[in-house]
Amino acid sequence: TASRLDRWIGTEMDVLVEEPVEGEDVALGRCRINAPEVDGSVVIHAPNLKEGDVLQARMIGRTGVDLQADPEGLGGKR
Repeated sequence: TASRLDRWIGTEMDVLVEEPVEGEDVALGRCRINAPEVDGSVVIHAPNLKEGDVLQARMIGRTGVDLQADPEGLGGKR
């Protein structure tokens, strides 16, 4: 799983925000490679995100089965 996820690091994907983390500039979401209830999540490092937001983000790393994403400079929310 780790090596399969690592190949996505450095790529850009649309991410659907599912759950903003209360009190932090982070939200949990999913992208096209994440199946609900089966795969890990995408941890989006950005402020002021709401459930249902869709944004383009660069995958910047991996923690366990979760990808880390940074939307800075990639077009923002849709």
